[in-house]
Amino acid sequence: PFVSAAEELMGIEAPPRAQYIRTILTELSRISTFILFLGEMGLQVGAMTAAFYGFRDREYILNLIEAATGGRFHPNYNRIGGLKEDLPRGWIAQTR
Repeated sequence: PFVSAAEELMGIEAPPRAQYIRTILTELSRISTFILFLGEMGLQVGAMTAAFYGFRDREYILNLIEAATGGRFHPNYNRIGGLKEDLPRGWIAQTR
């Protein structure tokens, strides 16, 4: 949110590729949180296995985010006007 607000105030627009990557990483983070929620919801109804699957799948997604950004929750990856760096080679195929 800070980078978006700063870009808007300065009249800067990030390149389309940077915008796509930002969106993908944000959605991956959202998906990982939702998967963990589903696993925990299973615990509430007595299904222990659902939590294990939730944590396993969330870990896979967080590893993808870490491979792209160097951090588990991509802090300091978005920069005003773009990104810190491009995606590593093979990341898109691994994410698919």
